[in-house]
Amino acid sequence: MPLTKDSMLIGSHVYFAREGGTIDADVASASRARASNVATIVTAEAHGLYVGASVTLTGFSGVGYNVGPTPVLSVPSATSFTIACTAADEAVTADTGGNVNQTGTVSSTSRPGPNDDLWVEIGVLDSASVSQNKTQVDVWGPRPGKLVRVKKLNTKREIVLKFSSQEYSPLAAEVLYHTEELSGTSTQFNPLSGSDKRGWLKTQRYDQDDTLIEVIDTWGLLEIDGDVSMGGEDVVKPQYIFSVESSSLNSAAL
Repeated sequence: MPLTKDSMLIGSHVYFAREGGTIDADVASASRARASNVATIVTAEAHGLYVGASVTLTGFSGVGYNVGPTPVLSVPSATSFTIACTAADEAVTADTGGNVNQTGTVSSTSRPGPNDDLWVEIGVLDSASVSQNKTQVDVWGPRPGKLVRVKKLNTKREIVLKFSSQEYSPLAAEVLYHTEELSGTSTQFNPLSGSDKRGWLKTQRYDQDDTLIEVIDTWGLLEIDGDVSMGGEDVVKPQYIFSVESSSLNSAAL
């Protein structure tokens, strides 16, 4: 939904998918079509795919559509994509029995789909913020004698997301103690035994009418910012900081 002057961002929901996780996401089909050995698949909901994503198609009733793993060739919309599919041309045909399964390994070049079980919710958020940091260099030149600024160049730029959770979850302990991957079934861990927590961060923001305003997928490093108070009358509130890193799959939708 486009942002308007009446939109007030009220609530944020944040999810994290760890680097190295096995991608296994499914989405149902809505229709199929084929022209010049390229199939266009329309899905029943947003698929989260991107050019190069690996998919396997099963359950389609048309000839030649059940293929894979095969790479996505293009993504015309949030609910359609194309793949190579050698067979006779076919007009758009309703097909709700098909399934599209995305596979792969989470990395800066491989992003899990929105329905993947890899996504771990950070927890009930107390606050959320976004900041942009940059390094600037001034270029000076004579006009005609004294030096005046000709232009200002941005030589470095970064985006940092911060959010405070009101839940001390297994993910919070994992990041705080820099340990191996933890889950709800973990019974022990070894502090400082893990690696840096890189992965995909999915941020969903809603307005005052509970309308989804924006969805942002970014690759980067997840850390705990500062001290985490473990005592007192208030709930434990881990303060996360997520430093966005370069990826061609970083994206945002309004």
